[in-house]
Amino acid sequence: MKRREFIRKSSAGSVILSGLVINGCSTKKVYDLVITGGVVYDGLGNPGKQADVAVQGDRIVAIMPNINPKKAVTVIDAKGMAVAPGFIDPHTHTDIQLIVNPKAES
Repeated sequence: MKRREFIRKSSAGSVILSGLVINGCSTKKVYDLVITGGVVYDGLGNPGKQADVAVQGDRIVAIMPNINPKKAVTVIDAKGMAVAPGFIDPHTHTDIQLIVNPKAES
């Protein structure tokens, strides 16, 4: 790779100031969704922890404090709420349907 091509590619989303490359100035959206300010529960019975949750596509890609909301397309403010990423409550009230559909696909 030639020097100019390297500089051009490595500075995408960065600022070049007097030959210095400064990263972190990009406004590129990294996440599709960030849920901020909630108390995150892991489903294992541990106490909840204040953290943010970042989602990209159909995957949770980060659970940590202070994820930058400017890096997300959509932001949900969950302040004062519980956040339980990664598990679903399959509880339903369709017991009679087991006769019709034994696989319980409701």
